[in-house]
Amino acid sequence: MNSNSEIWENAEITTFQYIDSLTEYQLMLDNLFIKSGESSMYNSFFFQNISLPTFFSQIFTTFEYNLIGICDKICDCNKEKFSYKDLRGSDLERASIYLKRTLNIDISKYDDWKLIVQFQSIRNKIVHGHCTFKKGADFQKTLESYKGVITNGSDYEHRIFSFKTTDIHVDFIQLIHRCFSKLFEDIYQYYLLINHS
Repeated sequence: MNSNSEIWENAEITTFQYIDSLTEYQLMLDNLFIKSGESSMYNSFFFQNISLPTFFSQIFTTFEYNLIGICDKICDCNKEKFSYKDLRGSDLERASIYLKRTLNIDISKYDDWKLIVQFQSIRNKIVHGHCTFKKGADFQKTLESYKGVITNGSDYEHRIFSFKTTDIHVDFIQLIHRCFSKLFEDIYQYYLLINHS
């Protein structure tokens, strides 16, 4: 087995271990608050407005961290003269451009990419907007399309959102799992073609 194969197999294992740990944490939250019958705790301000938004942000951070790690590995494996850090834009934009330029993998064309960008906007509203958005914004339609997300403050210019369940978290974890599965499939295909050229 060549060293590139080993590098990518190890990267894939590590990435999916991160995703599995997110799933374990989500299940722990559900078991702790839902199945234990602690409905008062589950409906508490702390859980809906702090714990679940923080967990959502952590899922996104884990996705970005692993995507950036993949870009770093590409830089090392291919002995590239530039890294994703040399590009402009958000981490997602830079990683997308980097993958396209180095391996000719266009993740922005993946079926799930638009959802990832949508989840990035939710994460940004959590981190930078304290779970608020302007009344009447398209963002509200996005939020209301997910089970377990609630909005309030209809009489005010800004609305607040929170999470009533972990349903959106489960959707997000499954989404990043699908995205990384496709990405690793494309990476293996790229190196397979290189090795047979």
